[in-house]
Amino acid sequence: MTISDINVDEALERVRQQLKEDRTVSPSLRAAIDVLMLLVKLMADRLATSSRNSSKPPSQDMNRVRRSRAAGERKPGGQPGHEGTTLVPVDDPDEVVKLSIDRRTLPRGRTYRTVGIEKRQVKDILIQSLVTAKRGQEAMDAIGVLPFVQGVLVHDHWKPYYRYTECRHALCNAHHLRELIGVWENDQQAWAKTLHDLLLAMNQAVEDAGGRLSPDAARRWRERYRHCLAEGDVESPPPAKPLLGTRGRTQARNLFERLQARVEDVLRFLEDSAAPFTNNQGERDLRMTKVQQKISGCFRSWEGAEIFCRMRSFLSTSAKQGLSAHAALEQLFAGEMPLFMQRDERSQAA
Repeated sequence: MTISDINVDEALERVRQQLKEDRTVSPSLRAAIDVLMLLVKLMADRLATSSRNSSKPPSQDMNRVRRSRAAGERKPGGQPGHEGTTLVPVDDPDEVVKLSIDRRTLPRGRTYRTVGIEKRQVKDILIQSLVTAKRGQEAMDAIGVLPFVQGVLVHDHWKPYYRYTECRHALCNAHHLRELIGVWENDQQAWAKTLHDLLLAMNQAVEDAGGRLSPDAARRWRERYRHCLAEGDVESPPPAKPLLGTRGRTQARNLFERLQARVEDVLRFLEDSAAPFTNNQGERDLRMTKVQQKISGCFRSWEGAEIFCRMRSFLSTSAKQGLSAHAALEQLFAGEMPLFMQRDERSQAA
């Protein structure tokens, strides 16, 4: 690993070699130096970790470049003359508050007369937080989605997911690619770079084959995959009994054992057309809901939430069918159904 043009691994290795050759260093000093070298290694690993080579979010990257927006001439919010409507007053409000004028507070020396009543409607949004003591599978069961999944469940190897046995599991390879980059850059283990490139080549082969490989082709890719793991077992061997106060398995070894134990789930995309290479598409489909939540904080009604989800689902499906959002909305407002919806209706009628 290199930080500010300094190869930390080489520097630590030189210190280890000097300690090994120097017979005058006392055992207590040698132990203290070993602890300091471990701390240097831990801090160097932390500095070298970013969103590019780990699951760390980009917002936590050090010295990340922030995009600055050029100041516009218009003020934020709705512009004068823009089309829009306000909330229509309701006939039966929950509460009516009459505000009377205290004449003693009015400026003296003037004549005042009643000109009418001004009405205003205010809608308060009740914000509630639901806190549950449930965790893990119990919490996911309470949400009521995953227990009914019977297709392919793509995830990041969180162990509670594997308690659902009615579906096929696939691991998101976007996580694996980032972690392999981290092992290659931080620990200089060649098997990680080889396996990183191999996974990308597998994905390209699946795309070229139209979404799935033949059994013979998949078998050949699996052999190459296991060959990479064999090299990884040599470069990242299981640790001996760890010293007190030190880590046991390294991050590289943990990644290796996960890739070895879950070969079928890692490579399910080779032959199963329902299993994607990564879970990025699912995260993209949820992103706009999180953006709306970030901007507005919540939905004002359950009906509004359903309308939002229905529209996002329609636009997302249109994009996956090769139809742009603009063209899909044009057809929708013209009273025409997109071609993929017409095909679905014909298949249901048949």
